[in-house]
Amino acid sequence: MFRQLSFRAAPQPLTLPTMTPKRRTPHYIREWREFRGMTQDALAEEIGMTKASISRVENHKQPYSQVMLESIARALNTTAADLIGHDPRADDPMRPLWDIADSDQRLQIAAVAEALLKFRVREDDQ
Repeated sequence: MFRQLSFRAAPQPLTLPTMTPKRRTPHYIREWREFRGMTQDALAEEIGMTKASISRVENHKQPYSQVMLESIARALNTTAADLIGHDPRADDPMRPLWDIADSDQRLQIAAVAEALLKFRVREDDQ
């Protein structure tokens, strides 16, 4: 006679996992720009970006791409690896010399440093 109705529980709202902001890779882009005496405006113009984009990247509010990092490195006369892993303000007396040396001079610097280190090792053995 009467059809029995079955009641299902109301569907639960879909819950998404909590989103966390992407972990930003530390970098020294601002430090390198300041070390080279360049403004955000000048850097932005040099690499074809806006000053606002440079600011957001420097403040870790916008991620950088590999292409962007390489462009910034060329404009600042350094390497992409240095932008990520080396603070130019670090107390490193060799760094300024290395930065201004051409490729032949860098080979000479490396050879002299290697000779000095070998000499020191021999002194320590005595």
